[in-house]
Amino acid sequence: MTMDTLVALVGVTGALFLAVRGLQSRGISFENKAAMAVAWVVIIVLLAFVLQRFAA
Repeated sequence: MTMDTLVALVGVTGALFLAVRGLQSRGISFENKAAMAVAWVVIIVLLAFVLQRFAA
């Protein structure tokens, strides 16, 4: 496993953990949870891309 992959995995895992904890702690509707999930997916993808570029 290269350093690039490791950095990307750590970033994605951390962001996913925070997203899941945030969704569990709120009493919100499914539609709002779905919108938040889409936003988190975009954030996670961008974070992984940026971290991978910095590690290269």
